Amino acid sequence: MRLGKWFNLVVLLAAISGFAAEKPDKQKQTPPGIKDRGVQRPIANIHPDAVFPVPGNPDWVLILKDSVWIGNKPTHTVTRLDPKTNTVVATVAVGKLPCSGLAGGFGSVWVPNCGDKTLSRIDLATNKVVATIPLGPANTEGAIAASEDRYLVFNRSEGSLGAN
Repeated sequence: MRLGKWFNLVVLLAAISGFAAEKPDKQKQTPPGIKDRGVQRPIANIHPDAVFPVPGNPDWVLILKDSVWIGNKPTHTVTRLDPKTNTVVATVAVGKLPCSGLAGGFGSVWVPNCGDKTLSRIDLATNKVVATIPLGPANTEGAIAASEDRYLVFNRSEGSLGAN
């Protein structure tokens, strides 16, 4: 029995020493997404590929595979941008004061509206609101998420969750 305990101790010590020997040197590690350490681009040398006219107060952003959507509270709209052509494709009127994020799912963009406590569903194919659901967000900094078969939105200030 004592031999078994010694064996376990030796295995444990070997594992610990091997783990300690494999720890990477933090000084030599390169952060993810950076090929060369110390490479820096001054902000003055960074120029946009495109500038989009989005009047009002652009706020929440949703990036999909072929489009970018920008929520805009004061104009009660969401703007669709095409990153391939660098153009504004559509500006869609939604409920009052779009807020609390944007989400993509079911072939749609989902827009919570704080002003009238609704959820607008914009069809990606037509860029039109195809449904307005009486399910408002908790507040302007709430949350919404969507997948291909479900959406979730925090819809009460006490923390309840509305789902479909």
